Amino acid sequence: KLFSFHWAKIMNSLHQRLFIATVASLFLAGCVFGTPLEISEAQFGTFSNDGARLSNFRATSRISFEAGKTYGWVVRLKTIKRKVTFTEEFTLPSAPESWGAEDPSAKRTISNAGRTATTTKTVDVMNGVISHSWRIASGDPSGEHRIRIKIEDQKPLEFKFEIVDKK
Repeated sequence: KLFSFHWAKIMNSLHQRLFIATVASLFLAGCVFGTPLEISEAQFGTFSNDGARLSNFRATSRISFEAGKTYGWVVRLKTIKRKVTFTEEFTLPSAPESWGAEDPSAKRTISNAGRTATTTKTVDVMNGVISHSWRIASGDPSGEHRIRIKIEDQKPLEFKFEIVDKK
């Protein structure tokens, strides 16, 4: 009887440990693999020229052609993820003189006779917000532009905007 009592106690303790380990594993798997992500707001516009600070963002779909002017998108997310990956497809009315220096933390390809840049990048989620920006260069075309963004498994976002010559 003494042997069976200790055996039952050992098995009970083993079952408790397995149960706790299973629950912990499922919790961690949910945090890593099952973290929900939802887009709550998305805007396109300009940033101040002292950097792409979100506090200096102004929503607009018409941008005056000024070399050095910064424009781009801001997306507010509902998520507890610290990092997300987006793919941005940016199509211009004609090929620019240059797409500029490549961001070493991103992967970029150029297609469509030099008119489209596709960038894939993993970024930090800061207070539920991610953004990406570009600067107008002297060799960039004016006219209708389009940016299409896919953030992880979310429905793609699309911004159409116009860069207009200064008069």
